[in-house]
Amino acid sequence: KNLVSGPGIPTQGELFLGLNCQPGQMVTRDGLSEDLESLLSTGLFQNVDANVQPEGKGYIVEFNFREKVWPGMMSFRVTGSSILPDTVADEVLAEAKKSKYTTVRVLAAAKNIIEGY
Repeated sequence: KNLVSGPGIPTQGELFLGLNCQPGQMVTRDGLSEDLESLLSTGLFQNVDANVQPEGKGYIVEFNFREKVWPGMMSFRVTGSSILPDTVADEVLAEAKKSKYTTVRVLAAAKNIIEGY
């Protein structure tokens, strides 16, 4: 729930690929704790919680994400690249300034601009 999505952002499938919690599989409390730590350690989220609810003979696990938010981007610089045009930093900064805060979406937009060259 509340999982950020869009171009340049890992998909739900990519994030959940290596987790202990998988559909139809048993998971221990330790396994669930490892999954929460793994998701949080991606750096994409301020917080990750799990809501565990009984259903039938088992349980449903729903992950709740709170997106990480940083102050708005004030500057952007590219160093060490000889193939990117000089205008790429201005292009990234202009896109970032469309948002009051720097979020995963803003960082993904910057990544997509740079990878577009």
